[in-house]
Amino acid sequence: MSELTNTEIDRKCAKVMGWENYVNISYQVNGVMVAMVCDWHPSTSLDQAWQVEERMKELELSYEYAKILMSGIGDFDSIHATARQRCLACIQAWEED
Repeated sequence: MSELTNTEIDRKCAKVMGWENYVNISYQVNGVMVAMVCDWHPSTSLDQAWQVEERMKELELSYEYAKILMSGIGDFDSIHATARQRCLACIQAWEED
């Protein structure tokens, strides 16, 4: 699953959150971003990745999520997991449910 792009991870995390019609749109003028409709990037934002982790609790998938995260990076290192690692574990736990 780690071969997913950050954009694909963000879309899958939106589905985990229950946002079926999620779209992340940005507008650029001469290559410079001038507006963003939805700033949802849990694959690169820890605070947003934590929101997806909270969703795991709501879905009663905390144990499955933690098991997947720790098996991928180790018990001690799980506290230092990147946003991307956290999201991938959340997605895997959600898809296996």
